[in-house]
Amino acid sequence: MPFISASFIFDGQQFLPPNSCIEIDENGTILQVLSNKNDVEPTYYKGLLMPGMVNAHCHLELSYMKEKIEPNMGLVDFLISVMKLKNEVLQNDIFLSIENAVSEMQANGIVAVGDICNTLNTFKEKSKSRLWYHSFIECIGLNNFKSRRSFFKKILILYNTFSELHPSSMVLHAPYSISEKLIELINTKCKQNLMSIHNQESAEENKLFEKREGDFLKLLNEIRFKIENFQTNSKSSIQNYFDKILNASKIILVHNTFTSKDDIQYVRKFNKEVFWCLCPKANLYIENTLPLIENFIDEHCCIVLGTDSLASNDTLSIWDEISTIRKYNPLIPIETILRWATYNGALALGLESKVGQFQKGMQPGIVHIESFDKQFYQKNEKLNLLYKSGKAL
Repeated sequence: MPFISASFIFDGQQFLPPNSCIEIDENGTILQVLSNKNDVEPTYYKGLLMPGMVNAHCHLELSYMKEKIEPNMGLVDFLISVMKLKNEVLQNDIFLSIENAVSEMQANGIVAVGDICNTLNTFKEKSKSRLWYHSFIECIGLNNFKSRRSFFKKILILYNTFSELHPSSMVLHAPYSISEKLIELINTKCKQNLMSIHNQESAEENKLFEKREGDFLKLLNEIRFKIENFQTNSKSSIQNYFDKILNASKIILVHNTFTSKDDIQYVRKFNKEVFWCLCPKANLYIENTLPLIENFIDEHCCIVLGTDSLASNDTLSIWDEISTIRKYNPLIPIETILRWATYNGALALGLESKVGQFQKGMQPGIVHIESFDKQFYQKNEKLNLLYKSGKAL
């Protein structure tokens, strides 16, 4: 069986010692990891070898919106643009864009995806894809659901359909787009689920909850919701809703661009298994800013990475997200960031026994990064997918 080695090998948790190598079979299944290659003659790669990456947050069904929304509009105008564009597209264009997006992710070394779903548009592509998925069936609604049974019936159809393919969850969109009644409904129907929710993606979100003012009044007006009916305790966004979603077994908080250290400490009080998902390229595209990542590191948060959608990103590449973090945060060790992109993401999606690390018997995908520098971000890095993950069709 072949052996492979490289200038650097990251196993999902850490860099292996120099002269380490990996024995694999012809399909990329890990047979053993050796700390010394003296007795074998491995195929040698200049650069980095690492497991396939995990995209913990994506909106595949929005792929047709690529390059259709102006950057740096701010979150509210971005959301209004998304709502309008949904009425201006042909179904075949949606399906083709999803197919192309999945191919792009796979070519970029992504092996698993946490995907937000509001429709069945991604079902066909997911049914034939080699990628691992967790589909998050997204629930939105500020009203008190007079037709609760009708609303939940639609959500249940999506949930049951995607659950035939892979693990799925009913989740909440964002704190500004959900009511307490909706939270109660999801809690009742979905105990011990994996929860995902967009969190503090804009400073305007905190303004809405703290003072009932700011740019989000424009969004509420767009959907004809009266601000006097908006429920808040006058604290930050996350401190309004987090204690209401504790039925979930694990929680992925997405974006966190304007999450303070006080907010992080508030969440930690509940001793829940929480994953903080960063989507830096989308944050730059929409709000032209980035989270204070050092706050999450200081508080020992479990961080994962996502691409968000092609409506807010020009690529679906976790390596591009890594490069963006390195560019703007050069003091964060690359070993730490690689862990976010591999093992942590797999752990968040419940796929740690399948992907995210080089462990005996696993087929996690193997990615080669040429021109990799352990200390500094390099613009000329090139990614090659050597072996795909082992999901059976």
